[in-house]
Order: sequence, then C-alpha cells, then structure tokens
Amino acid sequence: MYYSVFFNNMNKKKFTIIAILIFFSALVAAQNLIQNSCFDQYYTYKDQNKNMVYAPEHWYYCDSTFNHPIYFCTERYKNKSLAWNFHPDSTIINEGGSADYISVLLLPSTQKTYTYLSEPLIIGEKYLLTIDIKAYEQSNYLADLWVGFKNSPECESDTCSFQIKLTIPDSVCNPFLYNNWITLSKEFIAIGNDSVLLVASGSAKDYRKMVLSKKEKFQIKKYHGNPKLKYFIDNVFLYRLENNLSYLLDSLDIGESIVLSHIFFDFDKFDILPKSYPQLDSVYSFLQKNETVKIMISGHTDDSGSEEYNKILSIRRASSVANYFINKGISNERIATKGFGEVKPLSSNNTEQGRMENRRIEMKITEK
Repeated sequence: MYYSVFFNNMNKKKFTIIAILIFFSALVAAQNLIQNSCFDQYYTYKDQNKNMVYAPEHWYYCDSTFNHPIYFCTERYKNKSLAWNFHPDSTIINEGGSADYISVLLLPSTQKTYTYLSEPLIIGEKYLLTIDIKAYEQSNYLADLWVGFKNSPECESDTCSFQIKLTIPDSVCNPFLYNNWITLSKEFIAIGNDSVLLVASGSAKDYRKMVLSKKEKFQIKKYHGNPKLKYFIDNVFLYRLENNLSYLLDSLDIGESIVLSHIFFDFDKFDILPKSYPQLDSVYSFLQKNETVKIMISGHTDDSGSEEYNKILSIRRASSVANYFINKGISNERIATKGFGEVKPLSSNNTEQGRMENRRIEMKITEK
C-alpha cells in the first residue's frame, strides 16, 4: 500500500506540514524515528581547501572521501560570503521561504545515504514510512525508490535485512516531477531489530533493470540517451503504527474483519505466546462489553509446508485464540473458528516480509 500527496514548490514546507498533520491524524503521540527528518538542522566545517561546507546533522553518505550527502541548505544560500552558493529552489528562498533537502543519485551510479533510527525497529510491529521526492531536471528517467533497513552503516545493498519499494504512481511519471514534490508512503512489518535506514538501497544494476523493463512508464520523452536519475529527498518520516484497537473493534460492522497483528506463536506451534496477551485481553474486553456480538476467529499461514498441514495448523491456532476467550468466561456459542491455511494470502510468499504478513489471526463480526 502506498499513499501519495502532491504539491508544488511554492510554500513547500507549509503545505507539507499541513499534509502530514492530516495524513497522520490517527497516529496521536506517535514518535518519528527519523532524526532531522526535514533537513533543517546542519553543521559547518572547513574542507581541505578552506571552503565552508554545510552538512545535514544525522545523515551520512556511503563514500570513503565524503561523509555526508549533497545538501541544499537555505542558510548556505543566504551566506553571500561564499563564492558559490547555488540552490535549485533559490526563487523560494528569495521570496522569503525555506528549502532544505538532500539529493541522491540513482543512475548511472547509485549514491547511498543512511541515518541511524532514534530507536531500533521491533520485530513483528507495523510501521509507516513516508519520503518526499522531486526529480532533478537533468534526469531522463524516473524510478521507484528502494529503501533498506539494516543493523550497521555498511552500504552494500545485500547487507540489508530487508528492503521496501516506494512506488511512483503512473500518473506522475512525466516532467511533472521536475517542478513538483510528491510524498510516497508504504506500510510494512519489521522482520528485524534494525537501527539504520538506507535511502536508495538498490544497486545501479537494480535501477537500470527497473527503468529499462518499463520504459513506457519511467522514460521521460523529452530526453534521450543512457538512463540518468537524481532525486531530491525531503521530509523523511517513520512511525510505528499503534492502532487504537478498541476504537477499531467498535467501528466494525457485521461481516467486517480485522487482523489481530499482535498474536504470536512459535514456529510450527499453536500455543499462544505470552506477548499476545495484551491484544487478546483488549478483544476480551470488547466481547465482555458487547454481549450480543458474535465473532469468527480464522487462522492463516504462509505456504511453507503442505497445504493440508497448513490448514490443520491454522485451525489449531484459531482454536487456541477462541479457547483463550472461552476460558475467561465468554460463551463458546459466540465464537466460531475456521482455518484457511495458505489459501488467502495478503502478500506474496516470495519474501520473508510477505510470509510474515500471511501468518496471521483474523477476527470477523458475524452478529451484533
């Protein structure tokens, strides 16, 4: 799943703040795990030629000679003592606005930029990542953006625990992106306790294969030649999604389902692990409060193992959840169970993240 917000350069920061407030209205008090996410914090130093350099705090560049990404900074542009102070959005700054962001090169080579999260990801938790992008005007191709998570700042793409792809909608794969920012977002489930986020985690070979396999989408018609692509990056946000389960349960109508994403079992087992109890107790409280509600608990697996075995395992897991409520006093006449095994996947079973999403317990309201 991805979401996109479109806005032009003028009053960019103001519009972005409004969009984010609307977009994250359900994430009350959620903590952004990205430090200096808007690139408005910086430090300065003198390079070997005694030139003043501005660099974004908390962001690093995977290069042996240059330890931070290319940075376009409002204050640097305003510093008229510098011999060279180019900024792509100088018009905005001259009109009293601000424009602080970094750039990453995807083609013909790939520059990788990383940052340390303020706290590690939690395995099994759901997160939402959003990034603003705009294409550099000399790019002749566009591409989806790979972002990786890992435990160390080593920048080879194959060291990522996992990667997610932020997909550009077909409707904006045109010169629109030269003058306008878009916000790309994706929900994902963490499969490791990673502490580093790597922007542009794919290799140049990955990006070249992507754009050449979908020229009709990614090629910008006004330009020709070998693929070239550079993105400006701004407003990087990463939130853990802490759903208000009570609210979600109260809002369900007959026939509607919800994934109980915090129900855990050991591999190949159907005994409920203790860390599942908080969410189970929330559902129990809902059933206790709503005495006429009847539910169906369904179990689902990935495609590891035979289809017959997976169906049996899913039935046993669903029954374990139902028995948890029954043992706490909920009538067994209010709870039905069913096991679907591997036949109703939410995601592809070709990745570990997809398999994790497919191993789940769902609850459906059957009567109110």
